[in-house]
Amino acid sequence: MNVLGRLLFLMREDVATVVARDPSIRSPLEALCHPALPAIWLHRIAHRLARQGHRIGPRLLSNVAKILTGVEIHPGARIGRRFFIDHGQGVVIGETAVIGDDVTLYQQVTLGALGFWRDNARPPGEGRHPVIGDRVVIGAKATVLGPVRIGDDVVVPAHSLVLDPIPTGQRPHANSTRSTFMGDVMSSELTEHNAGARNGKARLSATSRQLMESIRLSQEELLARVARFDELVGTDGGAPDTALAQCARVMYNVIGFRPPERRGANDEQIISPIGSKSSGNAPIDIAEGFNLAFIKTRPGNGTILHNHDTNETFIPLSGRWRFRCNDEDDLYVDLGPLDTISLPAGLQRRFTNLASDTGEDTESLMLVIVAGDRPKSVIYPEVLDAARKEGAYTPAAHA
Repeated sequence: MNVLGRLLFLMREDVATVVARDPSIRSPLEALCHPALPAIWLHRIAHRLARQGHRIGPRLLSNVAKILTGVEIHPGARIGRRFFIDHGQGVVIGETAVIGDDVTLYQQVTLGALGFWRDNARPPGEGRHPVIGDRVVIGAKATVLGPVRIGDDVVVPAHSLVLDPIPTGQRPHANSTRSTFMGDVMSSELTEHNAGARNGKARLSATSRQLMESIRLSQEELLARVARFDELVGTDGGAPDTALAQCARVMYNVIGFRPPERRGANDEQIISPIGSKSSGNAPIDIAEGFNLAFIKTRPGNGTILHNHDTNETFIPLSGRWRFRCNDEDDLYVDLGPLDTISLPAGLQRRFTNLASDTGEDTESLMLVIVAGDRPKSVIYPEVLDAARKEGAYTPAAHA
């Protein structure tokens, strides 16, 4: 089959695919009016021109498709047979993306790269975008970044952020799922499900299963995700600055906080945000992208200036606290109970307990949430030197 014949064959398949996968389309003639079909057809033409060495023409066709449909597909992307985009608006597919046969994308899906600062360092010709297997379904507003492989028959939930490979046949849970139940039909399904849950026979309707895949836990697995506050064990060391009197504090690991990876000449400056003694001892030992701990200290005590490689959020539960950034006198904020501050990665910070709720020299409590599976805190050399002078710090004690 020559190039033109092959192209026409694929385009006829595309029409049949629209009829097969969109219940609102009832004939091949009506399929020609599908909003995303022009984007697929124009891409098939642009891709063949690009493979022949043309650059400007394929780019122009890609731009026309984007203007007509809101779908942006780079001419270099390799797309298999019977490809279907439902609704289409906002879909972005990068240059080195590879898509298998019988794949379905919903609106606002992105198959993108991790960023030019990483891609520029890759060898020429190396893929920067995802490789999608056969019969994959990617839900609305899902984002797949980098040269990761999504195996055959995978269903990627709506609103997911995928940065790692997904094995064949897996149905991962979305990192972020927002579902709005509207109308009598959805309300009745939710009522039915809740009634079943009370009787121990909960089931998901077909509509609900499309929104989010569900899991089940045993009683033992559920209890493994419970931490009783009065059973938490705090530590008062494990960070270099806790050797300093003004930085004395107790840290309670609750969720996560696994020891960070340490490599390089300045390893002793890299510690867990809650110190080595608490790191790795969480009663809820999971790695799901965030960590949670409590910090308790007396008025006048806190931390020294340090840095983090991920976001850090604080919520004082008692007392008043001051958060100072970049060690600038006029860059600070004072917080009271249940106030919240979220500090981005890379911002130098330190905090001090200003006063307890009673005004007496009693300890105050604060909740801290840190992003990442193995977050790092960087302690500056001057702090290490000061801790050594106190005689209470050795690198081995904080490894």
